[in-house]
Amino acid sequence: MDLTPLVHTAQLLGLSTSIFLAGVSFSTSHLALPVLYSLKEAEPQGAVPAVAFASLYHRSARMALPFAILSTLSSALVATQTAGRERAAWLVAALATLAGVPLTRAVLVETRRALLRFAGGETGEREALKGGRDVESEEVARLVKRWRITSVIRGKLALVGGLVAAGAVVFGVRGSV
Repeated sequence: MDLTPLVHTAQLLGLSTSIFLAGVSFSTSHLALPVLYSLKEAEPQGAVPAVAFASLYHRSARMALPFAILSTLSSALVATQTAGRERAAWLVAALATLAGVPLTRAVLVETRRALLRFAGGETGEREALKGGRDVESEEVARLVKRWRITSVIRGKLALVGGLVAAGAVVFGVRGSV
């Protein structure tokens, strides 16, 4: 059975979804998140950025995880159908793209929970969490900045996955078994 069409489709999916995922992470990090932590006129100050973050987070989560899984599985499929250096390249592409998922879980669980608490809590509850509006605004900004840094790292990991996959396709990385 000729698996060439399947392998080519998997190459296209693995490469394109990791590059797309990198683009989403970078655009979120450089376009959306800086706006959130620069909002100062909101009343209460931390609520609007936190609510906007919650919306952005939920939309991104519905998209990012499936794309990371699709990219990883596609690249892993290509790796199983190749050998030598090409297999290694596709494994690196798969692992680099997937690495953003456990990174997010390991590093940002508490940050996400705190931001979502700020977004969903009543004003009094939020003030009790951090002691008042000024402190709340600073805390939300700090948490969003932390999320941004990790989002850039996730974007770089997905970009590495996409570029390694592109290199394997374009340069036809071939090696012995």
